[in-house]
Amino acid sequence: MARNDPAEEKGAERAALRRALSESEARLATNTWRDPGAHRRFEPLVERLRTSAAAVLQPESERRLACHVDADDSFARDRIAHALAGACGSAALPALLRAPSPEVRCAAVEALGSSHDEVVADLLVARADDIDPRVRFSAAWAPARRPGPAVRAALERLAADEDADVRDAARAVLELVPRSV
Repeated sequence: MARNDPAEEKGAERAALRRALSESEARLATNTWRDPGAHRRFEPLVERLRTSAAAVLQPESERRLACHVDADDSFARDRIAHALAGACGSAALPALLRAPSPEVRCAAVEALGSSHDEVVADLLVARADDIDPRVRFSAAWAPARRPGPAVRAALERLAADEDADVRDAARAVLELVPRSV
């Protein structure tokens, strides 16, 4: 029984990921994939790109994200942002959080909300001061299972936010976050 070469397997996996990214871009370029239900049809492609192995595509994914942001293509932008966040974790945050689109920042916060990386926690807490209330709303829900004084302080600030939805979300999450001892 022949053994597969690990380098060959890795190369094949990278080639498959590049094809998945190219396929997603090709489908995003056609309007036939923009009708109702498009989100569900794209989900399998996006999930293939949300693996840690897809982190090798980070530079290309960031370029594509920037192109979709510049083109004001919210559907494509959100799909690529979600894939990038899942593949690269905290390494993707700088690109995702500097995107001028609040929707990208929301998607980043939501996609990374379940991460237990301490860097991610710090960056999520920083989103509590985002200028857009939708991002602050997402930031209120993201740290729901993260104990710690920084999380609690951010949630307490959000509980007094000018936006009622943000306030309500932060207050609900505060009930879930244990007080630090």
